[in-house]
Amino acid sequence: MRAQIIRKLLYLCLLIVAISIGVFNLFLSPSKEQEQSKAVEVKTVQGNQKSVEELLAKGRKLREQGKFEEAREIFESGVTLAEQAGNLEGQVESLFHLGDICWNQGDLTKSEEFYRQAYDLACDSGMEKWVERGNYIFEIFDHYNQGKILRAKQDYPGSVTSFKLAISQAEAINSPDHVIKCLRQLSVTYWGMFDFENFYRLNLQALDLARKINLKREIGQCLNNIGFYFWRINDYTRALSHYFEALEIAQELGNLSQQSACLNNIGTIYDQFELYDRSSEILMNSLSRAKITNDNETKITVLLNLGVNFFNRLKKNMNKSYMQDSIYFSTEALDLSKKIGNKYFSMIALNNLGFIYLEKGNYNKSIRYLNDAINYANDLNDIGTIAVILNNLGLVYLKKGEIAQAKKYFSQAISLKDQILNGEVFWEAYYGLGKCLEKEGNSAKAIYYYEKSINQVEEIRNKIALDIFKTSFSKDKHRVYEDWINLIYHEYEKNPDENNLERAFQAVERAKAQAFLESLNISQRVFQERLPTKLREEERNMNLQFSQVLGQLALPNLGEEQKAKLLEDYKELEEKYMIHLIKIREAVPETSLSQINDFPVLREVKKMFLNKKVALLEYFLGNKFSLLFIISKDVKKIIKLPGEQEIVNSIRGYLKLLSDQPISNFQGILAAQRIYHQLLEKAMESLSPEIKYLIIIPDGLLHYLPFEALVFPSGKYLGEEYSISYSPSISSLLYLCRRSIPRNNKVFMAFGSPKYKKKKLGSELINKSTYSLLLEIYKKKGFKLASLPFSQKEVKRISRFFPKEYKKIYLGDKATESILKKEKLDNVLILHFACHGFLDEEVPLRSAIVLSPEEELNEDGFFQVREIYGLSFSAEMVVLSACQTARGTLEKSEGVLGLPRSFFYSGARSVVSSLWDVSDKSTAEFMENFYHFLSEGKPKIEALQLAKIKMLKKYAHPHYWAAFVLNGEPFSSIKFN
Repeated sequence: MRAQIIRKLLYLCLLIVAISIGVFNLFLSPSKEQEQSKAVEVKTVQGNQKSVEELLAKGRKLREQGKFEEAREIFESGVTLAEQAGNLEGQVESLFHLGDICWNQGDLTKSEEFYRQAYDLACDSGMEKWVERGNYIFEIFDHYNQGKILRAKQDYPGSVTSFKLAISQAEAINSPDHVIKCLRQLSVTYWGMFDFENFYRLNLQALDLARKINLKREIGQCLNNIGFYFWRINDYTRALSHYFEALEIAQELGNLSQQSACLNNIGTIYDQFELYDRSSEILMNSLSRAKITNDNETKITVLLNLGVNFFNRLKKNMNKSYMQDSIYFSTEALDLSKKIGNKYFSMIALNNLGFIYLEKGNYNKSIRYLNDAINYANDLNDIGTIAVILNNLGLVYLKKGEIAQAKKYFSQAISLKDQILNGEVFWEAYYGLGKCLEKEGNSAKAIYYYEKSINQVEEIRNKIALDIFKTSFSKDKHRVYEDWINLIYHEYEKNPDENNLERAFQAVERAKAQAFLESLNISQRVFQERLPTKLREEERNMNLQFSQVLGQLALPNLGEEQKAKLLEDYKELEEKYMIHLIKIREAVPETSLSQINDFPVLREVKKMFLNKKVALLEYFLGNKFSLLFIISKDVKKIIKLPGEQEIVNSIRGYLKLLSDQPISNFQGILAAQRIYHQLLEKAMESLSPEIKYLIIIPDGLLHYLPFEALVFPSGKYLGEEYSISYSPSISSLLYLCRRSIPRNNKVFMAFGSPKYKKKKLGSELINKSTYSLLLEIYKKKGFKLASLPFSQKEVKRISRFFPKEYKKIYLGDKATESILKKEKLDNVLILHFACHGFLDEEVPLRSAIVLSPEEELNEDGFFQVREIYGLSFSAEMVVLSACQTARGTLEKSEGVLGLPRSFFYSGARSVVSSLWDVSDKSTAEFMENFYHFLSEGKPKIEALQLAKIKMLKKYAHPHYWAAFVLNGEPFSSIKFN
């Protein structure tokens, strides 16, 4: 509990730092851009009025294109030429243009100098139009500067008045350049007033104007500000999207200061999504830029966020050096904050150090730091940070066992809820108050506050666009669900009636596979049909870029430094692709991941399976104890099981025994019987003898356990007695059972035995083409690619079960990505892949099915998860007979993020995949048996069982038959004719 709570609160504080830095560094004191040395050839004009006009026209056009450096050189030449030609009007106009350009570039001193020169010349020459414009501009400057001065003094109403006067004057002379900057500065004042809606509205207005006149610097700054707003309302993926767009502009302009701020903001969000390594890389890049620009405020921000990053790493790796690194970075930030006299950063640094010492168990030191931090927060009237620090103090006293004090601080934090948009702190505060009430024995009130905490978590989570980010965000929130479920179960133990059973069941379903269920609700067909042309083109371009980077990586004699750079480019492309997906969610609302509020009730579950001889067994693994829900026609009950760690320790060795290549007869019978006793025996005693089917809803490491390979005391395997299938949750199972398949879907489509141009390298076979690129990435994670000589036989044998007119077979060099992407999948009934699968447990989007590469079509052969998402079909079944395709990133409650999940998103009703590597020879034999029983009209779940029994009789060892598992809808039969 403590490290995770600490991580979130620390992170919340540092997001506030990131926002403030961006506002006060980027927007109040923008640095002068580096001058570009672009040669502009200007035809020498001697007193030719026409040439001056041509030059001015060229400069205006360059301004419209956003090419300010080139325009500046033109107008500087225009001043000289106009003077030589005696063209006073041309001189004045050129000088005003130069003033505008410097204003837009953030060089306000130089801007005022140019305006003054133009104004004096206009006055001397009696040019009333330009004199009037100059008067307006100097009033704009006066109000603009006054607005900043008043804001620094925290006279926010006066600052608002000044900026509004400046905007009014700018609008009077139709100067969008001046309007934009003043709108943005006015927004910053509203930020200081915690009026975030006005902050957002003004930045949208400024962004619209900046885009109309192609003012890239302001576009980037407005995008960054809008990112701050989305961060503030906990819409992290939209914030990320805006930060990346702002970063691209900053890179294009060579603006190191803005690059540093954008990178910092991106790094902190990545840290929140537990992408710690990538976050650290990005933050270090931000710090290096801040050092070049000598920007102390950004340096402090990044130091603080690096402190958080190393603190959070303690959750995954209890390396004591991480704690020391966290203290080092936080202390450096505090020292530098005090040196430059910045109370805000001092406040954040003190808060963070208070958390760190809380984790170290030094409660007195923690309280001293937090009290100092709240004094600063009160002086600054920073309500958001006050709430965070109050919550933190509550955690310290909760740790100390001083429950009354802890309750006081949590309650004070909650009392500020209506004054703050950012809801992150309140799920922590509600949870903390619930823990206090639980310790006092007040279960009813504790359950109430746990539910309040969960509501707050889900409200924030619902704004996150991508399931991969949703699951990362939810990781450290699982403990709230667990404590909530534990208390509800205790109520059930006291009174095991229908009502308490229903409450417990609903709670577990709410805790499991929410992101998966939300993604299933998205119509891929709508997604494809409604995708805007611009985004469709962007997707094509990104796929081309992926192939190009891979192509460069495949070049011979590539140096290690070049290779490292290209691999970094590939990672950046993957990040851009995730941002692209976020844009799609925004552009096509029907593809948004909406929170599921209605979960099935037990009555609904029983009704769905009433006429089937089926029992559903749903596991929930907890730290203290685990639960097993049993639901059948005649039985509804909960069984208490050991805690998660005991179960993990019990099954880990057995999983290894199953997955390792056998070198002798099976030696795991006793272990299989022990696990059966631990996980299933009590449940099986409750079931009616007529039960034939078991649907397992696993949790945690149980996702990798084939229950078929557990053994009864009698010595028979569970899979010999029962047909078994799996699902991430009962809610998603019901959804997939209701997913309809069109009657005209009759086609069996198979891809097998892909071909590569290969050369031997040790025991591995490596393609000479772009394919070797991804293998370079994958092989570092232990992946090996061997030939599959029996996969062709596998496809040919099973295709015999289908009529000629209803099968499409692609083997060898025809088993390609381009064919899969171009084929009409609307009428596919079964999609079968007999080829390798690569899994990346750190980057799920990188997992892939390996097909034949096509260099001439820029197809690398790796059909990755991001490309599977782009498919749209309604298949009864997808079969992945490749190695360990059922595995992937294992997330608490969400289950496995891997290849099967992506095929469900694309339209599959069920997926058959494997839990470990099985030789292609025995796989081919297994699949032939499976399809044989399907052809006899057996339901999928039963056909799989019969295939396993047949293999068991021949091979005995469960390694050869237990790997293949069925997820999704289990009971439908396949109509082969």
